[in-house]
Amino acid sequence: MGNIFLKPAPLAADGVVRVRDPQTGVPLAANGEWKARSQYWTRRIRDGDVIEVQEAEVEPTAVTSGVSGIDS
Repeated sequence: MGNIFLKPAPLAADGVVRVRDPQTGVPLAANGEWKARSQYWTRRIRDGDVIEVQEAEVEPTAVTSGVSGIDS
């Protein structure tokens, strides 16, 4: 089905909507996360609880390279 980048929908009063991942129980990060497209997330989009962000709008994350703890 593919992956989608989701952010919690903003609230007028106190920040963002808290939406929990049904598999982990952890709230969706305020700056967004990649999630597997599913009926659950599609419903959250439709209900306005989360916003699907297009790839052009997704900020790149820092990528770490190298392996720690290995001597040359």
